Amino acid sequence: MGEAIQISRAEIIAGEAWERHQRILKLRDDAMISFLALGEELYWFEEEKQYLELDYETFEQYVNSPEVNIGRRSAFMLKGIYQTYVLEAKVQPVALLESGIAKLDRARPFINDETKDEILSSASSLSKYDFFKWLKERFRPDKAELPNIQAQDCEGDGWRLLYGDMRERCLELEDKSFDAIVTDPPYPYEYIELFSDLAKQASRLLVDDGTLLVMSGNMFLPEVYSRLSEHEEEGLHYRWTVSYLMPGVESRAWGRTIWNHWKPIIIFTKGVPRGDWAVDVVTSPAPDKEYHYWGQSLQGMRGLIDSFVLPNSRVLDPFCGGGSTIEAALDLGHECIGIDNDAEAILTIQERLNDKGRKNWLA
Repeated sequence: MGEAIQISRAEIIAGEAWERHQRILKLRDDAMISFLALGEELYWFEEEKQYLELDYETFEQYVNSPEVNIGRRSAFMLKGIYQTYVLEAKVQPVALLESGIAKLDRARPFINDETKDEILSSASSLSKYDFFKWLKERFRPDKAELPNIQAQDCEGDGWRLLYGDMRERCLELEDKSFDAIVTDPPYPYEYIELFSDLAKQASRLLVDDGTLLVMSGNMFLPEVYSRLSEHEEEGLHYRWTVSYLMPGVESRAWGRTIWNHWKPIIIFTKGVPRGDWAVDVVTSPAPDKEYHYWGQSLQGMRGLIDSFVLPNSRVLDPFCGGGSTIEAALDLGHECIGIDNDAEAILTIQERLNDKGRKNWLA
């Protein structure tokens, strides 16, 4: 007789675990294939404007409809991944499987023929956190201009974009030529001097009853107030601080042991403010990172501008980032000028504003 084969309970459990592990990997790959296939169909559905044949006025209305219910951000992200990687970079879908949707979406602005192999290799080997950190170190060590991206001034119906440093480009604008300045400067302390530069330009550029609305982080708020107050002699005075609430969104203030759920909107006015009474709370959904790492939601910026900017105003955003302030101002009937020293940001907003259907700039 042959020897009896003994299999321990531990070996059985290990075998079951390995089989389930393999099923998980297969389901993961199948899910990725489905996402990529969905992105392809969504891309061509919008490109050929087939939503019109189903009595939807815009693609956004179609994906947000109860029947489809994909959502604007998800639809644009999947469309963008398909176009950026498959159509433009000519990457085979199978090569994207190990990267994950979140990594592919975050890396889209940096993909070109020279970088795609490096990016996909890192995306498949690093965790999401480590990959995002690598992207920043690799392509934005000092938020420098991205490789192979060029931008120039541009304009459209009711808007202009100026590429360059706001401290220089603002000098080209006429005194007292804006009714409101609405902006969201960078928060890290290395940029704190920009709040002084902003106040200096606001004291010159705002009309006599103009309004300055500045979003800020909380960490260095006392110094932000101090720097924005440096031009009181020119008539720029503190008015109020608005609470910009972001329900369901929280960030940790390391070293302060605080969970943060809101941002201050600091209001200064040039002389005596005009307008109706306004509530000092604006509620926003989650920040919209579709167009910029530091982007704010379109709905939140609409609420802010609608509450504190008079109708038919001329609005300036010296740190326009992904363009939420500009799009919100245009939607509310204002004329708007944006400035940014990031070439990618200028190109992003230009594409965003040129497309009436609010296309993602890479999709």
